[in-house]
Amino acid sequence: MAKTGVVAGLDIGNSKVIAFVARAGRPGVITGVGKSASLGMRKGMIYDPQLLASSISRAVEEASNIAGAKIQSVCAGIAGCDVRVITSQSRVSLKKNRQVKKRDIDNLLWHASQVGISDGYQVIQVIPKEFVIDDVLPVKDPVGMICSCLETKIKIVIVNNELIKNLILSLELAGLKVEKVALNLLVAAGEVLGEVEKELGVALVDLGGSTTGVGVFNRGGLVEMAVLPVGGEHITGDLAVGLKTSLTNAELLKRRVGLAGGEEQDREISAMTIQIIRARVEEILALVKEQVFKFTNGSTLPCGLILTGGGALLKEITEMSGRYFNLPARVGVPEAGTVGEIDSNPAWSAGVGLIRYGEGFKKRGGSNARL
Repeated sequence: MAKTGVVAGLDIGNSKVIAFVARAGRPGVITGVGKSASLGMRKGMIYDPQLLASSISRAVEEASNIAGAKIQSVCAGIAGCDVRVITSQSRVSLKKNRQVKKRDIDNLLWHASQVGISDGYQVIQVIPKEFVIDDVLPVKDPVGMICSCLETKIKIVIVNNELIKNLILSLELAGLKVEKVALNLLVAAGEVLGEVEKELGVALVDLGGSTTGVGVFNRGGLVEMAVLPVGGEHITGDLAVGLKTSLTNAELLKRRVGLAGGEEQDREISAMTIQIIRARVEEILALVKEQVFKFTNGSTLPCGLILTGGGALLKEITEMSGRYFNLPARVGVPEAGTVGEIDSNPAWSAGVGLIRYGEGFKKRGGSNARL
């Protein structure tokens, strides 16, 4: 990425592939966006790497042309149905009660990540939850502090091994080098959640095409997360069946009517559309609520619910979610600009987050970021 003066993020979903380009050193300034229908994927798994490679190439070419720069490598993001999170911890003693150095942190994280991984899975992200110095003081960044003992708790994100292997193959077939693979929910969190929200307690819901990611954050870090195998495409499918129409028309109706109604000449169709959408949204929210309750042990989340992803564009879903959870709710959008709706569209949260995460990963020399 550095050779071309740009950084690139690639959001690879079940329904579409979106490529983002930004200037190196300015990951929030988006200079190009390219989109393509996602071929070769089904239910979050890759069944045809060559087909997916062609989709990736189209999205990357469009983004490259807009940005006026060649993309040679990317940080790739996946929604990933088959995702697991492992909690681990490690402790090291420092001789002579000295200052903590970056190499101490890297060593500590490496030891903490050496846990048994289930067969068929591989690690894609290691997320430090907190550091504790001398068994007393929890801190976010202990580098430079003086102590004799350092401890950390981490979250290890593991994903189906076949998915990662086929993803890397698809990217290589598209002529791209893979800088890093990350989970969309987690990189989106870095874009749309504030530090106060993560400290006090908040739930992030990433509403994608075929999946819905759920993450709970508290005390400044990730508590737990899950990816549910249901998303906006299921709403579209319900409409196509219920209204006996094409998927294309069903998608248009979903966007135009949503949960609020639209200016449909046929009020009966509008009412049926809302009824069908509401039923599926209630199902998704029920599944999300079940996960949030499990992750929080029933405790309240002072900062409520943040919705992001393309599904957050559904009319009045924020209001319905707030009522359903009896919590404050808002739409989370990335802080970026220069290309069209990039600064106000929750569908781009993961893509912008991938650029920032990928560039930060390189600057840290491959070490992991705190989320």
